[in-house]
Amino acid sequence: MQNTERHSDELLWLKRWHNLNQRRQDWAVVLVLLASGNGQFAVGASEWTHFAGSAGRRAVSCAAAVRLEQPRWTLEPREDEWFVDNASPVAAFGRVYFNARVLDDGVVVANKIIALDAVTGGRLWEMPLDADVYDSWAAPAVDTRNKSVLLASGQEILAADAITGDVLWRLPLDRFFVNATAAVSADLGAQKNANRAFIADFAPGGGAQLYAINIDPYDAADNPFEPGQIAWQAGIGRAGGSVAAYRDGRVICVTRDGRLYSFDAATGQQQFMIPATSQPFFGGVTLIGNSAYAATYVFSGGQSNSLLVKFDLAAQQVVWTMACERTNSIPVVADDGVVFLSGGINGYGSTPRVQAFQDHGTTASRLWDTFTDSAGKLNLGGWTLQPVLAGDRLIVGVPQASGDFSPYLEIVVLNRSLTPGQNGFVAGSASGAGASSAVAQGIAFSHGAIGLSAFDLFASGDVNCDGFLNNFDIDPFVLTLTSPETYASLYPNCDVHFADTNGDGEVNNFDIDAFVALLTGNE
Repeated sequence: MQNTERHSDELLWLKRWHNLNQRRQDWAVVLVLLASGNGQFAVGASEWTHFAGSAGRRAVSCAAAVRLEQPRWTLEPREDEWFVDNASPVAAFGRVYFNARVLDDGVVVANKIIALDAVTGGRLWEMPLDADVYDSWAAPAVDTRNKSVLLASGQEILAADAITGDVLWRLPLDRFFVNATAAVSADLGAQKNANRAFIADFAPGGGAQLYAINIDPYDAADNPFEPGQIAWQAGIGRAGGSVAAYRDGRVICVTRDGRLYSFDAATGQQQFMIPATSQPFFGGVTLIGNSAYAATYVFSGGQSNSLLVKFDLAAQQVVWTMACERTNSIPVVADDGVVFLSGGINGYGSTPRVQAFQDHGTTASRLWDTFTDSAGKLNLGGWTLQPVLAGDRLIVGVPQASGDFSPYLEIVVLNRSLTPGQNGFVAGSASGAGASSAVAQGIAFSHGAIGLSAFDLFASGDVNCDGFLNNFDIDPFVLTLTSPETYASLYPNCDVHFADTNGDGEVNNFDIDAFVALLTGNE
């Protein structure tokens, strides 16, 4: 109790210093949480349940990728397995889940979900399912309400218990899934007990279907479906690897026909369709408020031959388009409207790169390009890579020069406050990883040439660098504001910028509000 009282006193001191007397109720919440003595607080981005982070596919984490060091652990594949290198891992419940292929004398005979301990990398369980087709790099998705992990491969979708690995249900279909990862809802139904997993099948020539698969227990009144049953399905034309996104009762997907579809997630009724472009979408869409962003992949032509598109979902129209590199990747949109996109392939008139654009609202402009704007023509990104924005750092990777599905060579952290031509733009790197990352529990998980690796990051506000954001960070946080020199001597393996909780690049009293919000889980 003495520790709790001491930390509470320091929070009261912070309150007086920042003149927050008018926010007594907010501080009372902090003090109540501290008085509970549980020592740890939930951080909003402590789980990475989907490809690109969440069902809305935003790919933004509150963890701060300040630097990269040697991996915490690396798991190499066994002789009879092949990790699907371009398939993003996902993480929840202190575990990391990923897609792997099962080999028999070098031939792929099945796929499987592998679950590892996120902290140690120890294997926990694995569950086989249909072999994938067309080099699919589908990622799993986690349903946190039902504690299950879902993966589509070949002609089936499987749900396994996230803790034990036991099969909860299997849904076999007569159609293939390629690069398709489910978007899982958590707020459908009168009692929020009629939730669905949304996923599109593979039909590049036409006739593709978007499925809503029930994931909640049967309820005669609220949810008259068993887990694993199809609640509804809808036609979406031509689709080759479409990744659906879900938010606020609406499911969105973009298609090879250059269209965006919006459906009522509960009923399957088509709300609208926007004919965006004659260019094909092969990947997914990110949802930010009433806006959606997606990018096309055009097979012919030179560099930046494709389109980055912003949609207004309320007005049901395209807002702007910008020339970009061809890609399957989903745009990453920062709070200040900067849009990051990974694209390109070695050959065919293209080159891997990461591009940044500024969304001005009704127009956009290009900010930088890692290939054209760097004297060294940085070899970064690629059409299969999903970047992750972690604090003021962008996590990307270095692809191989072969132009195929070879494993990434290096994971790289870019300083988004700089440009490719400036010293320090590449803020850190580590070899052996670099494919699409998952960020959870202050750790980045990424596939690469040597297997799946875990890299320690630090959550914004984790100023004692113990991997947790809790009341034990209050003392060092106070020191970063009052005596940075003392902080540096007491925490030599940390960085004072971990206290930059509002992300403006400086550590000062303007970080107090954000620090308190992180402690209370209200960031």
